[in-house]
Amino acid sequence: MNETTIFFTAWLVYLAAGTIFYALYWKATGSTKHVFLSYNARAIMLALIATPWFTGIEGRELAPALMVVMMDAITVSGEAAVRAFIPLLLSLLLSLMAGTILAFLRFRSRLAPGNSVD
Repeated sequence: MNETTIFFTAWLVYLAAGTIFYALYWKATGSTKHVFLSYNARAIMLALIATPWFTGIEGRELAPALMVVMMDAITVSGEAAVRAFIPLLLSLLLSLMAGTILAFLRFRSRLAPGNSVD
């Protein structure tokens, strides 16, 4: 197998495992009592799983940003981990904003006339 095939196979396995894990996580955080917490926990987990970043300084291959941060911190230095941490942090902030907006819209639709609040 050549490098490109291995790279795409690794991503396929990672995305399949991430999808299964996220589906289980979605079911586990399905509490309707705490809509805000539930939506934001789901958004944070999706950002952690799905945010890609370049593996090296030359930037040819992509890998999950969380893995790049950890590997850079372990193998290179803490300063090198910041390179992938910045996009991961921005992704987390964006996901929190999206989760908050979705939770607000869901809460607001439950308070609409004609709907009963539990």
